Amino acid sequence: MTRGSGGCLNPALGFAQSTYMLGLLPSGYPIGEFAKYMWVYIVMPFAGAALSAVLYYFHASEEDEYRKAKGLEPSEYSKAQNAHKEAYSQRLQQ
Repeated sequence: MTRGSGGCLNPALGFAQSTYMLGLLPSGYPIGEFAKYMWVYIVMPFAGAALSAVLYYFHASEEDEYRKAKGLEPSEYSKAQNAHKEAYSQRLQQ
């Protein structure tokens, strides 16, 4: 996969490969071709983590609404989240 496109599915491997290629280049070679997309290997893992956290938050809240509608016990996540909210609001009131 990396021979033709330079793409890599593992960000650590892609970043290492790009930096290794930058070190092997002769002094007069334009480095823009190899360093052009290095930001993808640095930024996208964090963007993916943020997106998955947001999706998990919405999924957990929908699950709690479903449980309330069916008259079921709230999930453990919901109990912990509510306890945290109560403790935080008590700290704000003091």
